[in-house]
Amino acid sequence: MALWAVFSVFAIPLAVIDARTRLLPTRLVYLALAAVACWLLLETRAWMFLPADDADELMAIGGQALLGAALATGLMLAVWLAGYLRARPNPAPMGFGDVRLAPLIGAPTGALGLLFPLVAIGAGALLAAAYGLARRKVDGFAFGPFLIAGAYLALGVYLWL
Repeated sequence: MALWAVFSVFAIPLAVIDARTRLLPTRLVYLALAAVACWLLLETRAWMFLPADDADELMAIGGQALLGAALATGLMLAVWLAGYLRARPNPAPMGFGDVRLAPLIGAPTGALGLLFPLVAIGAGALLAAAYGLARRKVDGFAFGPFLIAGAYLALGVYLWL
């Protein structure tokens, strides 16, 4: 759960900035990724001080977090690429900042299990679609806050199960 605290320190400001400006600051996203990676490294290095069963569990959680980040990034990159290729020569319907945000979403949700990055991105996409339909405007809107909300919904689903 401490990983979620590190995630929240960066995710909430990123959501606010993206909602206001429709831009995710690259430096802040990379700083957040570095903080999450450092936390995972520290957490998985703690295996040296634990009994064997607990150490195996910690290593598995760290590996799942990395796989979750890769899974979320791959999925968002595929969605971005499909939108980019379809929209050419116009601007892509989704910015690349959302792709950069994906590993930040995937790491903490992946630590819960490999299904949860998909739940987070799916829930974020459904929330964004509902917002877009209710809004009834043609211009775009920020997708990052919905991805972050989807991550918290995935955490809620995990805690509920």
